[in-house]
Amino acid sequence: MLVDKKGNIRYQHYGDSMRDIPENALILAMLDKMNDNVGA
Repeated sequence: MLVDKKGNIRYQHYGDSMRDIPENALILAMLDKMNDNVGA
């Protein structure tokens, strides 16, 4: 789950098992995108 500074849930993943956890690169890319939009 990714939550922005305002407390809004920006990403939430429901998995069936530990095998379908999102890759770190995906989460980091989403964080980068969130940070890019902070000043917008």
